[in-house]
Amino acid sequence: KKSTPITIQALWERGILLHQKKDIQGAKAIYQQILQSDPKHFDSLYLSSAIATQEENLNQAKEFLYLALEIRPAHIDSLFNLAVILEAGGANEEALSKYEAIIELESNHIKSRYNYASLLAKLGRIPKAISEFKTVIELQPDLLIAQQNYEKLIWSQSQPLDIAPNSKNEFLLFHQKGLWLLEEKQFQTAIESLPKQNWNF
Repeated sequence: KKSTPITIQALWERGILLHQKKDIQGAKAIYQQILQSDPKHFDSLYLSSAIATQEENLNQAKEFLYLALEIRPAHIDSLFNLAVILEAGGANEEALSKYEAIIELESNHIKSRYNYASLLAKLGRIPKAISEFKTVIELQPDLLIAQQNYEKLIWSQSQPLDIAPNSKNEFLLFHQKGLWLLEEKQFQTAIESLPKQNWNF
């Protein structure tokens, strides 16, 4: 009696079970088997990309994600993972476009907005980066790293501060700027950033 072929659904369930048990190679083989029968099986493409990323095979991960996005162009996680891989590989403009696509789909996607702002800053697009960090802070006020990066960029642009001369706030801001410069090993600039006047509180 001829055996009944295993259905794609049954294979998928087996692959997921192996993946959950951390049998990565077993799951990988199952996903590949599924894709041989159904090259447009989205979930197998997506999880194959995750395994390839885990194995640090970023080119293969990227190819799986491109294929997955052909099927579901608005899949946020695929867009985000692809953006991160592109940025890691130096494809900055394409990475920016993927972050922008995510933001258009989901304006409050914090990780994408933060990465987008950081990449803009890295590329020297400071006014846009400042604006994006400001949006991140508005969406998640407790994200201190965004606040710090925002303030660093403000300092880098030497934008005037709307505070009273010789005020305690001004002293604290100068002090914080000095700390940032020291972190970045800009020692002479850090020293020069300190206010020269006497502070009387």
